[in-house]
Amino acid sequence: MSGPTLSTLSGTAYSYSADSIFLGDAHVGGQVFDLPAGAVEATLGGEYRQVKGSFEPDVAIQNALIRPFNQQQPLIASRDIHSFFGEVSSPVLSKDQDVPLVHSFNVATSGRYESFSDVGVTGYKPAVNFRWQPIDKQLTIRGSYAQGYIAPGFGSLYQLPGQDFTELYNPVTKERKQPEEAVLTVGNPRLKPTDSETFLIGFVTSPDKLKGFTTGASYYRIQQTGIPFASAQYVVNQWYANGADTNPNNPFGANAGISAANPLGAQVELNALGDLYQVRNVGAINSGTRTTDGIDIQAGYEYKTDVGTFGLNGNATRILTFEQENFPGSGAVGYLGKYWAPGAALEDAGFPEWRSNLTFSYQYDRYTFAFAWNYTDGYRENVNGGISPADFDPNNPDNAGALSDVPSYQTYDLRLTYRIHKVEADFTFGINNLLDGAAHRREAIEALQRLQAG
Repeated sequence: MSGPTLSTLSGTAYSYSADSIFLGDAHVGGQVFDLPAGAVEATLGGEYRQVKGSFEPDVAIQNALIRPFNQQQPLIASRDIHSFFGEVSSPVLSKDQDVPLVHSFNVATSGRYESFSDVGVTGYKPAVNFRWQPIDKQLTIRGSYAQGYIAPGFGSLYQLPGQDFTELYNPVTKERKQPEEAVLTVGNPRLKPTDSETFLIGFVTSPDKLKGFTTGASYYRIQQTGIPFASAQYVVNQWYANGADTNPNNPFGANAGISAANPLGAQVELNALGDLYQVRNVGAINSGTRTTDGIDIQAGYEYKTDVGTFGLNGNATRILTFEQENFPGSGAVGYLGKYWAPGAALEDAGFPEWRSNLTFSYQYDRYTFAFAWNYTDGYRENVNGGISPADFDPNNPDNAGALSDVPSYQTYDLRLTYRIHKVEADFTFGINNLLDGAAHRREAIEALQRLQAG
């Protein structure tokens, strides 16, 4: 079918989404008592947040009238969050105590407790950090550990029943097809927040002999558990692992109910030919884990003159690991250095190993001008496009283009800021991606060329 013919069959559909947050907080703090190294400070407080969200697809999407005929329903939801938090900052040692290799050593501890009206309480989440200057203020070593959480989104919680025509692999027939009567999706109001642990260690130095110059580096590691994931393929795989249609008591069979192994009562039904007829009650469960670590590097120089202040600041991030396991036993997937096409848990996203930027700035009176250069490392594209990197053969016309190495690319940004007198607010005019540079997604270009050629 030619491109012009396809264009006559096209249609347009829209969806509208909106989010709002109302926040109010109160806290009290100050010096509590003195230690030999200085004053201990404490803060206690509380916070209230109300979060609202809405999603309104038009009638074509609600009734699955446009390709690929997936169906979504309107969603309006809100939640109330009550929070309580506290922090204590304590100077442990100072230069006055004449301890070797300690100019100053400070420790701060904090904690937060939150209660959500829809997903329950998070429990107490602590954090601790230290700041150590071994010689003087020219060198600071710092580190932190914190526990955190992320509440599940309204869509994962309250999605109304919908349908999704996605291809699934049937382990019995060894074929990949769309279920005859689609995948039926649901929300999961029993989802809990995702838990996280973050560790960081690093340093910052500002040498006296290089006035205005600062540099530093930090290593970070983040682990998340209980990430909500939904996968019809996972349901089919579990159905097969439990005996497929040969097990009349299969916990994922056509008449399955809610169980510890199957929290949403997902069901797999076959047609008379043994093909997938329908997969039902597919929604998110708190099953995923994610681990990432990397190194952040920063450097900056500021030079003050009678005609203004000149600045040059650079930042670079080297991601060392980015792995994710969607469901227990499914195996960790390494996302780093790749772009993942639709079908992956983190689809339509790239994970380059390096990102960096360099910004030149000039400030005079109430005006600030900034020009930024941004660099993104290259990556391999479409690694989940039906073929593994190990099996890729660029000389095979059946998979040529299924994988390609996208080169690194650069973009440039421009900013002009004016600080408004009296109100001390900033007005900024800017242009992102000034020269319209972007990653050269070869797969998309080749697909467009094939379509135009008919």
